[in-house]
Amino acid sequence: MTLPPGRFDYAPINDRPIIKWPNNARVAFWVAPNMEFFEYLPENRPTQPDIPLYSRMDYGNRVGFWRMLDVLNKHKLRACCCLNLEILDRTLPSFERKGLI
Repeated sequence: MTLPPGRFDYAPINDRPIIKWPNNARVAFWVAPNMEFFEYLPENRPTQPDIPLYSRMDYGNRVGFWRMLDVLNKHKLRACCCLNLEILDRTLPSFERKGLI
């Protein structure tokens, strides 16, 4: 079977080559925080916002992410961020001011 470009043939875990990390490290660490836009009045609840849920989710975008970014920068750790597109539509200037885009 021909696979689409960029895909790999099936390989069971016991037939795969051993991965060698730089400096013979035994573990690879990947930091990938998630940022999503959350509606204050979602379509399924247009007359009653879920304030506790919204505030918890929005705290991560407004405060938690930026604090985590400061810690990552302090320790010179690289990360990639998983975003949904709507958050970029609404917060792009903040990312540009910080030099993240």
